[in-house]
Amino acid sequence: MEIKEAIVSALKEYIFPELQDIKREQKELKGDIKELRGEVKAISTRLGEHNAHLIDQSRRIDELRAEITLKIDGLRIEITQNIREVKSELSGRMDKFDGRMDKFDGRMDKFDGRMDKFDIQLDKVNEKIDKIHIDLIMRNDETNRAIARLYEVIVRKDEHQLVMDRVARLEQKMEGLLERKAA
Repeated sequence: MEIKEAIVSALKEYIFPELQDIKREQKELKGDIKELRGEVKAISTRLGEHNAHLIDQSRRIDELRAEITLKIDGLRIEITQNIREVKSELSGRMDKFDGRMDKFDGRMDKFDGRMDKFDIQLDKVNEKIDKIHIDLIMRNDETNRAIARLYEVIVRKDEHQLVMDRVARLEQKMEGLLERKAA
């Protein structure tokens, strides 16, 4: 029994304290595990609440998306209708404008015809003016020649008058000399 006692005493001395430490650590670990389970439960609860909140947010987002989609579709329909109305109105205005432009084009064609006739008449008038101009230049040249001849005649007449005056004076002197000689 000594061996038994030696084994028991060795067990008590080496193994039991270790077992005591293991039991104590096990109790501590059980406490920590309970604490962790409580924290995990709290986290799980919070995650559940977050999931519920996210599900609620997702539902709200889906509702808003559906509401916004309806509003966008309504606006799209309204805008499309407005665009069609504006397009129709603009088409009507453009048609009226095209009609007015056609009338204007007709008036311009008539005006162009009148301008062509006016250009022809103006060309004829210009030709007449050119003929009259040439005629006036010729007449002016003839008048200038006549004036030059008249000037020559006037100068000759003046010279003739001077000569006649001199002859008259000379005749008077001559008569005066003849009278003196006779006396």
